[in-house]
Amino acid sequence: MAVSSRNLIIVTGTPGVGKTAISRLLAKAIHGTHIDCGKLTLRRKLTKGYDRQDQSYIIDETRLARELWEIVRASRSHVVLEGHIVSRVVGLNPSIVFVLRCHPKLLVGRLRRKKYRAKKIAENIAAEILDVCLKEAVESYGADKTVELDVTHKSQRQVASMMLRILNGKAKLKRGHIDWIRRLERERGLLNVLTYITSSADTIVG
Repeated sequence: MAVSSRNLIIVTGTPGVGKTAISRLLAKAIHGTHIDCGKLTLRRKLTKGYDRQDQSYIIDETRLARELWEIVRASRSHVVLEGHIVSRVVGLNPSIVFVLRCHPKLLVGRLRRKKYRAKKIAENIAAEILDVCLKEAVESYGADKTVELDVTHKSQRQVASMMLRILNGKAKLKRGHIDWIRRLERERGLLNVLTYITSSADTIVG
């Protein structure tokens, strides 16, 4: 079963890139409904349990999919659905998918401020460098619907405005891939980041 909607917009990305705040701004600008997939999962108790080692809930993806299908079907306005797990939900057919990307070193600071453990930060930085959210989005929705946006050093309002311009056809889409490995190599910071990831250390040198 697939739920198709020209009014369904998906926003995904590694934790810490700013999905929630940016999605709220976008939803407000287009008079739509914002749905935080993570909060919805906890509020509706769509979990199978809690992984103590990983310190995260185990999501019941089948029940979550049914819940999201019903919300999208019932909505008469735009729906901005956000969360890094959205691409794993079967049966959604959005009009566009925004994948927010953030420079790994900046992302480390954001996750620290959110009180993430060093190991969890390292896992998320690795996911950002390896394009995990991007690959999941492309596999689930196709490259034609997937748009990468580099949010590094941009305000939340600037990013939401950029997304709005794309939706309105006023901004030209850039299909070039954001390659953090190459960028970090140019900045001579790749070794430091890789060392952080492999050691789950508390700091990145330099």
